[in-house]
Amino acid sequence: MKSLKVCFFIIVLFLSLGQILAVNLSTVEDLWNIRNDLGGNYTLTQSINLEATNPNTIIQYSAGTYNQGDIVKYTDGYAYYCSSNGNTNIPSSENGWTKMWEADKGWDPIGDGSTPFHGNFDGGGNIISNLFINRVADSSNNTTFPANGENFVGLFGYVTNGSSISNASNNADIYIKNLGLTDVDITGKRATGALIGKTDLPNVNNGYLVIVEQCYVNGGTVAGFGATGGLVGANNSQRKQVVPRVRYCWANVTVSSTHPNNQALNSGDNNNPYNIKYGGLVGCNENGLTQDSYALGDVSGGDRVGGVAGCSIGGAIFRTYATGNVTQNIGSSTWEGGYGPITGRVVGMLPPGLGGTNAIGSLEDSYYLDTATISGTNNGNTYGTAQTSSQLTNATSYPNWDSNVWDFTTAYPTLQSSPSSEFYFRSKNTGSFSTVANWEKSSSENGTYTTSVIEPDYTNSIAIKVLSNDTITLDNNKTAFLSSTTVEGNLTIAEGGVLNLENTAGDDLIVAANGSLVVSGTLNIGQSATLVGQTNSTITFNGTSAQTITSGLTSVYNLTINNSAGVTLPDNITINGTLTVNSGNYTGPTNVIVDGLNSPSIKHLVWPKTNFNIENYTSSTSVSSLLPNYINRSWNLTGNINDASLDNRKKTITFYWDASEDENYDWIGLNQTPILFEGGSKIADASVSNLSGDTRSATFSYTFPQNAKASKGNLTIGLDNGQTLPVELSSFNIYNTNSNNVMLKWITQSESNLDGYRLYRALENQLASSIMLDVFIPGTNTSQTQTYSYIDTSINENGIYYYWIKMLDYDGSSSFYGPAIIEIQDDFDNSVEVPISNGFVSIYPNPFNPTTTIRYSLDNSAPVKIDIYNVKGQLIRTFDMGTQAIGYHKIIWNGKDNNENDLPSGLYFSRLTTNKVIETKKIMLLK
Repeated sequence: MKSLKVCFFIIVLFLSLGQILAVNLSTVEDLWNIRNDLGGNYTLTQSINLEATNPNTIIQYSAGTYNQGDIVKYTDGYAYYCSSNGNTNIPSSENGWTKMWEADKGWDPIGDGSTPFHGNFDGGGNIISNLFINRVADSSNNTTFPANGENFVGLFGYVTNGSSISNASNNADIYIKNLGLTDVDITGKRATGALIGKTDLPNVNNGYLVIVEQCYVNGGTVAGFGATGGLVGANNSQRKQVVPRVRYCWANVTVSSTHPNNQALNSGDNNNPYNIKYGGLVGCNENGLTQDSYALGDVSGGDRVGGVAGCSIGGAIFRTYATGNVTQNIGSSTWEGGYGPITGRVVGMLPPGLGGTNAIGSLEDSYYLDTATISGTNNGNTYGTAQTSSQLTNATSYPNWDSNVWDFTTAYPTLQSSPSSEFYFRSKNTGSFSTVANWEKSSSENGTYTTSVIEPDYTNSIAIKVLSNDTITLDNNKTAFLSSTTVEGNLTIAEGGVLNLENTAGDDLIVAANGSLVVSGTLNIGQSATLVGQTNSTITFNGTSAQTITSGLTSVYNLTINNSAGVTLPDNITINGTLTVNSGNYTGPTNVIVDGLNSPSIKHLVWPKTNFNIENYTSSTSVSSLLPNYINRSWNLTGNINDASLDNRKKTITFYWDASEDENYDWIGLNQTPILFEGGSKIADASVSNLSGDTRSATFSYTFPQNAKASKGNLTIGLDNGQTLPVELSSFNIYNTNSNNVMLKWITQSESNLDGYRLYRALENQLASSIMLDVFIPGTNTSQTQTYSYIDTSINENGIYYYWIKMLDYDGSSSFYGPAIIEIQDDFDNSVEVPISNGFVSIYPNPFNPTTTIRYSLDNSAPVKIDIYNVKGQLIRTFDMGTQAIGYHKIIWNGKDNNENDLPSGLYFSRLTTNKVIETKKIMLLK
């Protein structure tokens, strides 16, 4: 049994290594057998001649002796490869022959739409010559789509990053590289190219690419019916800004349409023709990238015809040139077409400035031979920033063309033997992102760095680093595209600047320990791209325009919101350090995980980080009338700390409010300590407080629940239990109900120590002559607004009626509001709002210690003075209120004289003086 286990382990290990180790290819049979493992890694060790793929050169089978490597056409119409010397067998797959392609159709492309090639192929600098493929559609008229023929035609038919177009199973980039093709004869239908029919990235969030580099085709013809290119038919992605790349490649073949004048329309493509997208290097560049490449051959086709690419839809082309003639065969104003020396049509962008240049557009720094013939029926233009090739032989006139990629010593630029446009970049100075002198680059991370001639972006960099002593600023009106970037110092996106973060396999922007990212402009985090902040780093959102981050910002350390217009954050963001909200606010996330908070002026809360995160955190604050029980500011704070230890769930929280929100309450003079209440229940006394001045604060120890469902969150601050202020009545109205009844309605802003309400009615404005109605309405003693109503059904005659409300406290004291007046007539259609009279409303508490509130009302604007006398008639305290408006008013007396000396217990008299009334009431001070 043990030996069986060992054997099984060896087999598994062998199979695993087979997926990692490259398989060497040296024969046509080796090349053909790639079909047995479309996800393998392959290296071509010598050049291969595929002349047998041409029906005119293949050996016709006849009885006799065949040696290894012979390829013959058998009577069943297929080509067979001989696997052994001296083979006299009839060709079949069982007797030393490998069955291959249909001989008349030539090579059968590797990979198709259902079983794509998803491995790696390294040509090793070798050449595959005389490739013949004939998968063309039959000729048809100009109004129908050919019913036969085959799509995805080339040495490789269909290439993607996974075992199917909907499943990207590869956890690495897919490369096809270092291969030359010569003397090709390729015909197919849609998606036809000498090397690849179509590359197509699936709509899957893995961030990996298909990359075609250092490949070429020299000599021959490529023809198809749509999406046809000299090297690649279609360079596509189903995901925007996750782009397959064709780079360091060239083509010198004639590219044409098999049905040049066919005008059949494709209803699935906005009624554009099928007969579109022909390019000297790439036919269709949809959400794809073609860079540092060139094409020398002539191109003709239906519509969308270009020297380098037939079209670039949401894609980008930069640092390319073309020398061939371009001919458009069909065109109409009813569809979207075009022709040009570089591209036939450009739609959308991937995106401006993609090539590490200052150019804006999807075609940048590209050239064409101005003596070439560019002709068509309509819609012709030179799209983008393409220059004429009067500069093609002038090496100094190629901005952003790197000598590590290009050789400028030849008549036209050619590619270096080992081109590389990807480097390690790092900052060299503090300054503008766009100033190349502020950057230096190296081919290896720890190698020698030299001053760069181009600014970094995600297409030309292996990694980008802003060093700890540098501040790099993305200036106004500058757009940059980055990935694999680490900020050890400071990176600032100025207002008007745009940073597009592109997706790679790892984290795309890392704000390292003590690093800082300041976003005053626009930050776009692309599909599946990620931005993280390491310990002690800070990400700050400044600016005056609303900023939106919908994804990719998942784990940060310190996060600062300093944008008055607000910031939208993604779901499930974790802030391992401190969230600071200085201006504006944030919205959007369904769950925030945070440790510390610093927001004294917006959230009115501050607490330091404790290394224990609060999950499901939310906080908000509002101002409403909560007196007398609490100050007029409340907080809604929710969240939980998933830790069993009470100590670990504690946060020391400081609450902030304005003096107006406690009505300038004299906490210090009255020796009062703020109390924290949750849901109306006392939970903590303030440990530290700052209770003087316009801004006030109190600090409490608050324990978050362990379970999210236990989170309450309604927090208020007030005095200790029993220490409250009286009922605040905000309105008293009276209405006729049109049924010979009277409705009384009154609203209180807060209540405490209240037993309830009695109602009184009279036929004259004399409370002494009123009768008490047979009703008692209990009080609610709430700190929230409360509305009461009562219908008096005992009115039997027309006339004028007066009503009063009597408020009874638990301690036996009482006070009246009113009267409210109503006149009852036969039409029952009138109501009179409560008139405001001159005089005292209430003095409460009475007796008092240490303070009492004196309330009064004015029916007109008038000067007001309140004097306090002792029993000897001596004036001891004066409140000169000046001229006050109509309405209710109050003062708070703290039991002191005009010199702020404490007064003894005893009876005092309060006298209210206005221009219409002088009224006196008793007050008792008890100590």
